[in-house]
Amino acid sequence: MEKKNHYFVRVAVALSATAGIVFAASAIGVAFGLYVAGFDSPSGSGNELPVVLNAESAAGGKSLCMATGLIDTDDNVEGLFVLDRLSGNLQCWVLNGQTGGIAAIYSARPADDMGLEKGGDVDYVMTTGRMNFQRAGRVGNMVPAGCVCYVGDGNSGNVVGYSIKFNRQAMLRSEGPVVGQMNLVCKYVARDTTLQRDQ
Repeated sequence: MEKKNHYFVRVAVALSATAGIVFAASAIGVAFGLYVAGFDSPSGSGNELPVVLNAESAAGGKSLCMATGLIDTDDNVEGLFVLDRLSGNLQCWVLNGQTGGIAAIYSARPADDMGLEKGGDVDYVMTTGRMNFQRAGRVGNMVPAGCVCYVGDGNSGNVVGYSIKFNRQAMLRSEGPVVGQMNLVCKYVARDTTLQRDQ
């Protein structure tokens, strides 16, 4: 009986020690996380590190591809790029932050810019990426977007990239969506035609 009690005492001590270690590690992790997030003092001042999370997203189906991209870098406004796989039309919708409606719609024809046959077999993919055009991109009231929308065709290997320039005041004042064209900013062939796959 005494041996059995000693066994339970050792198990209890071991479990207590393990729980203590887990609790201490958790407390240290929470304290470090709060410190990094800038909650180390009641006023939020102190040794704060900026925590900025930015993410674009993309999704695709049988008939549509969609991706978000940063348009207005000053007001942190994103646009929704929508590619219709059936027609080959690419649109970018920019929302009005004040009304919630569509402030602008920009369009492009990737199939034409890639030289694809109308009605031919296409295998579209699309994504967006950040780009800083600020130094050379401003012309009058026209401001360059903070992203490029890339569209590729898997069958031909052709890839094109589009961006837009927008007038912030015109978008906010307009009763309906401002309509414009996207700018073709890059074009390339991703596939090396000299490479042959082993048969």
